[in-house]
Amino acid sequence: MELLEKRLIASLLLLLGFSSLLIAAYAGQLDYVLDLIKGIIESTVAGL
Repeated sequence: MELLEKRLIASLLLLLGFSSLLIAAYAGQLDYVLDLIKGIIESTVAGL
């Protein structure tokens, strides 16, 4: 993939993540989403 494509995908993922956090905050499920993100990051770091 070219650099422009990588940046576009990264931007879309960032927008998706930010939107998910806003929806979770609005719905009162912010703790659940933060725990989910923490688990994903921990498993990613463990794989390195």
